[in-house]
Amino acid sequence: MRKLVSGTIVLALMIAAGQASADIIISNLPGNDATQTAGINSGTRTKGMGFTMGAGDYYLTDVTMRLDITFVDTVPVVEIFTDAGGVPGTSLTTLLNPTIDTLGIANYSFTPSSLFTLSGGTSYWVVASAADDINTYSWKASSPAQNPTGIATHIGATFGAYPPSNSSSIIVSYEINGRAVPVPSSLALLGLGGLALRRRR
Repeated sequence: MRKLVSGTIVLALMIAAGQASADIIISNLPGNDATQTAGINSGTRTKGMGFTMGAGDYYLTDVTMRLDITFVDTVPVVEIFTDAGGVPGTSLTTLLNPTIDTLGIANYSFTPSSLFTLSGGTSYWVVASAADDINTYSWKASSPAQNPTGIATHIGATFGAYPPSNSSSIIVSYEINGRAVPVPSSLALLGLGGLALRRRR
């Protein structure tokens, strides 16, 4: 009986550990920082990158973007949008900005302010704009273009007035990471493991 209980607990812990680690949902990093780039401001020059989730739901952990910062007072605005027939539709959430205190090209990770779920089989857009038209920045791209791949599928790039709806050939460099949402059977197994621990005490 003890061996059975121990095996159940170990399996439950393995599942929990696997779900705690982040998976790459879609990515084309590292980019080569070539001549292709998207200049971003608050309203007339905004950029969108679209993707369709594969099977299964994921908690969003971060969106990492390859940015060229030219002003230390730059405040990027990064949002997750719904898909409206192949272009960004409605904003679902605005991500929290990382600290920006140096100039130049680097990867910057934007994180959700609360638990945010990317649903399996659903299309979304990452949309980048800026807080103002003075402290602008650029979202870098590779040349030749590198399509993002991963659990999700790349569905397009847009550019233009906020939210961007004009088709764009510039595939900017970014990565989305997430944690798999536990399936009901896994949650039940974890509950059994906890029950077994209580019984042993």
